[in-house]
Amino acid sequence: MALIVEDSPTELTLLTALSRKQGLNVVQASDAESARAIVERETPDLILLDVHLPGADGLSLLSRIRDEHPFVPVVVISSSTDARLVEDALNLGAMNFLHKPVKAAEFRFVVHRIARVLEEEEGVQEALASITERSTQMSVPCDPALLPRVVAYLGREVRQHYPGHPVPLLDIKLALYEALANAVEHGNLEIGFQGKGKALSDVNGLRELVALRRLKSPYAGRKVHVSVVYRPNAVEYRIRDEGRGFDPEAYSTEDALSNTERLHGRGLALIRHYMDEVSWDEGGREIRMVRNIGRRSRPQRGASSNVTAPE
Repeated sequence: MALIVEDSPTELTLLTALSRKQGLNVVQASDAESARAIVERETPDLILLDVHLPGADGLSLLSRIRDEHPFVPVVVISSSTDARLVEDALNLGAMNFLHKPVKAAEFRFVVHRIARVLEEEEGVQEALASITERSTQMSVPCDPALLPRVVAYLGREVRQHYPGHPVPLLDIKLALYEALANAVEHGNLEIGFQGKGKALSDVNGLRELVALRRLKSPYAGRKVHVSVVYRPNAVEYRIRDEGRGFDPEAYSTEDALSNTERLHGRGLALIRHYMDEVSWDEGGREIRMVRNIGRRSRPQRGASSNVTAPE
């Protein structure tokens, strides 16, 4: 069930129609008080939250929802292109964001990303074939269809590794999916920013481009290597591709968060908010992500996440 918190009748109608097209049952609220009552009565699977609600601060509502229901994914919606507002929402625990007027393509892209990691953990046994050591070293074929199963397996593993602890499972799984997708598409298959943008303009464009690249040299046969280290109070992931690498210092978080036209490019910005530490190796082929296990101290509004330059 999806809860849509939106005071504009036009946007509410649009979001409801888009949600139902994605197979979601919809409950509506037009103000913060009604939304809180619904969340208390029945915990939604997804919350779409307008940050500009009448008589209330949408970010305050987001903070309360995140404190009381830390594992419910929240997507914020805003008519503002101010990257600081989006960053504040992500710092408070939002999973992703949509710009008004909400476009069907952006909605499908964002909701699909979340849905992939919320899927029932079917086919986890297929991910076991990728494990090279029990110490959780994985070499994953360059096949996007495998990624949700790999994420499901790693999610199950981290949950089992910390029994009795509040494991931030959704944050970890979303970060893993974004990092693995980047390693496949941009790393191993070397699909550039412009190339991916052009492919996404067609419904099946990216899928077809990936399928073609997987058959060509030098991309064919490349793998994504995953290393996981479990410590008493933190889990560390290293995800390495076999491509040419990239320069993380050239990546603009502000541009990624404020651009209203692009459907891609926001993955690294989101990873920064899902994880407590993020860094890259010198060649830009390996991303290192650390998430503390236990209650997370959120950054102050407007504060930057703990992101370091390449090691």
